[in-house]
Amino acid sequence: TAAPAPRLIHVVQPGDTLWVIARALQPTGDVRPLVDKLEASRHGQPLRVGEVITLP
Repeated sequence: TAAPAPRLIHVVQPGDTLWVIARALQPTGDVRPLVDKLEASRHGQPLRVGEVITLP
């Protein structure tokens, strides 16, 4: 079997927003699709400093 694809991980820092995190995970290009994924995964929950966000 193939190894699972690596996941993107970000630890929330003071001042982070979903847009800041998306840009950190994807330094170039349009981050709107990634922000949409982040928003969907949050289910309306606010970010907490120290929280680990993992994306497939």
